[in-house]
Order: sequence, then C-alpha cells, then structure tokens
Amino acid sequence: MPRNWTLIARLSSTVAHVSRNAKVLVIAVFLTVFATQSLQAQNLSVLYTFSGYPDGAGPATPIRDRHGNLYTTTYTGGAYDFGAVVKIGWQGNEEVLHDFTGGSDGTTPASSLIMDANGNLFGTTYSGGSQHCFQGYGCGVVYELSPGKNGWTETILYRFKGGTDGAHPGPGALAFDAEGNLYGTTKNGGGGKCSTNCGVVYRISPTRWAWKEQVLHAFGVTSQTDGANPYAGVIVDPAGYVYGTTYHGGNFGFGTVFKIDPSGAETVLYSFTGGADGGGPQAALVSDADGNLYGPTSYGGDLSCAAQYPIGCGTIFKVDASGKETVVHTFIGYPTDGNGPVSTLVRDKAGNLYGTARGGNSTACLDSNNEPSGCGVVFRLKTNGREAILHNFSFGPDGTQPRGVNLVGRTLYGATMEGGPGGGTGTVFKLTGW
Repeated sequence: MPRNWTLIARLSSTVAHVSRNAKVLVIAVFLTVFATQSLQAQNLSVLYTFSGYPDGAGPATPIRDRHGNLYTTTYTGGAYDFGAVVKIGWQGNEEVLHDFTGGSDGTTPASSLIMDANGNLFGTTYSGGSQHCFQGYGCGVVYELSPGKNGWTETILYRFKGGTDGAHPGPGALAFDAEGNLYGTTKNGGGGKCSTNCGVVYRISPTRWAWKEQVLHAFGVTSQTDGANPYAGVIVDPAGYVYGTTYHGGNFGFGTVFKIDPSGAETVLYSFTGGADGGGPQAALVSDADGNLYGPTSYGGDLSCAAQYPIGCGTIFKVDASGKETVVHTFIGYPTDGNGPVSTLVRDKAGNLYGTARGGNSTACLDSNNEPSGCGVVFRLKTNGREAILHNFSFGPDGTQPRGVNLVGRTLYGATMEGGPGGGTGTVFKLTGW
C-alpha cells in the first residue's frame, strides 16, 4: 500500500479476490480519525515487525499464552502469499506455524485466534477451502492448529460451501461454549435477500467422525430488519445465549445488536439509526456482570466530527438487557481524538474499556484529499466515560492502522496492519506504563 494511504471515507467492508496468478486483498474498513484528552505515555514497544515474505503481512490482534508467547494470523504474506499463522516468543523471535497454500487449507486468515486449554489454536479464513465462491477459490474454512513433536498440524474442521451454510467468515474471532462447541459468523451466504446473501451465525460441534455445522440464524431471509452482514464474531453466555452485531440491516439499515436464544430464535436488541447513536458496528461485543453489552460503531456519532467524514467518526455504545442504547463516547476525529473504531473492546476488572481506532491524532497519515487524518490510536474509557489517548501511531517505527488489543495484567498487546521499523508490513506491540 502507498505510504500516504487513502482513507476510505465510506462504509467499511472486507473484500478478498484471489486467483492463481494474482492475489488481491481489499480490506476496506471505514477508517476515521480520533480525538480526545491525550495521555501519550511514550511506552509502546514494537515486539516484532513483519516483512511480508516469508513471515507474513498485516497481522490480526494477537493472543497470549501463559508462557508469554503471542499468536496471530497475517491476512497475506508468508511462503505462498496467502497468509500465515505465527508465534512470537517472549524475546521477540518469530516462528511461522502454518503457511496457507491458497487451496483446500484456506487463504486470507483475517480473523484473530482463540486457544483451548490444551494449547490448540482455532481460527477462520476468508476464502479458500472448497471449490465454491470466488470463481472456484473457496468460501472460507474453520481450522485448528495443534502442536506436536514435529511441529504444528492443521486440521480443517469445516469448509463453507457458499449456500445456506454461509460464506466468507469475517475478521471476528471464534467463540467457545462450555461444551467445547465453536460459534462464529459469515458475512455472506445464508440465502437472504442481499446481493451475496446476508450472512449467518453458525455453530460447529465435534461428533465421533467430524465436526458438524448448524446454522443458528440466517439474516435477511424475509427482510433485512433482523440485520445483515455480521462482520464480527459473537459471544456466548453460560446459559447458551449468543450475542453479536451486524454491519447492515435493522430497522434503519445501519446495523444491529442481536441476541439468539438456545432454541435459535433471534431478537434484535437495538437497531442503529446512523446518527448520534452510531452506525455500522464491525466488532464483537463485550459484557459486564449486569448483562450490559459494549461495542464500537465505525461511523455515526458527531456527524460534523471532521469535514472529510460527514457520516461521523464513530462511537462507543452500551446496550442494556432491555435494549436501551447509551452512547458512552463519541469520537470527534483529528486532531484531538480517534476516528473509526472497528475492533473489539476489552474490559479490566474495574470496568474500564480499552480499544483502538484506525485513524486520528497524528499528522503523519493523509486522507484522499492529502489532509491529515491520523494513523490511529489506543484509547481508554474510564467508567465515568472520560477518555484518554494512551498512544498515537505515527506510521514510522510504531506502525499504523492498529487492530484490537488484549489486556494481560497492566499490559496491552496489539498489532498494526501496516508500518514498523524499516517500512514493515505491520507490527506486534505491547503498551505499558499507563
């Protein structure tokens, strides 16, 4: 991508097109700019910078094991340029655990990983797998990577076919329930009334011989008021209720927060209007002990937040069990705040929220009009709603376009999709001392 990358000023989407002779990944994620009270601590450390080949490019939000190792995926790069799963040791050394080949094993692993108690990794790819979708290059897979004496072994748990079973898992991570079943979403397929269908929420369960998929809900089958195109993953509570967001659909077309009960019945808890309440949520939800749900919207909020973003710089919202929405924070963009939050939030024990926005604050990154739009921020929202910017990205050594963060103790671990020392193709970082 060009160093003065273009900020896409309309709704974000993830589109991948792969062929044998060329691979094009377009991750058009609505990028906006951020603002707020600055609490720049100058305490971000880059743990690893990607170079594209053979280590990968464009890392997802990393996860951390109890030994201090970090695990992530790269949506492109690696030995075959179809993406990779990598491990970064606590000393910063990188190991490629799996290179995707672009065939039956999947391609473009945009999602973050989850890990079970035995150290096995689970994730999805946007395409590859079957001979359906993308002119025969596949609708995506659910995979498992297992450690062994001779390295890591990939097992394909399910290959999407692009029909009623869904197509193209988005960047959201999978979720476990108490019985070890896996839950996720696809942004397309399902048979709904969208041009490429409206997506599904699915569960895959281990059986004696193989994993079996069950579609819990297909969006837009009769109308799009139930939501359309879930980009994010879901969360599952102990009672078996599934919660998530859709990027489109709802009563106003700007996305929803939904609940699916154990019988499979879906309830729309909230429909975004695209105004002050936000629009276009792209991230999974987080919940508190009272059952409140929190998440970001990629646009909406203050519709005058920046002249180049007339649809708004995004919000952080709360939806309670009754479906009432409260805006916790409205982003106001460059030069004082963030813009375009699209990654899942994390909560600490005190209830403070942490997250990232793809643009904001820095003058180093420019929009399509060559105006400063910002390279992204890491932010904290205290329980009283007060925001602090923990780090402003500058594109150079620290990277740009941050993905989400994970919180371990008093340390945040995250990734950027671009940049890094020496003009890298993304970084994995830690942020301490705030």
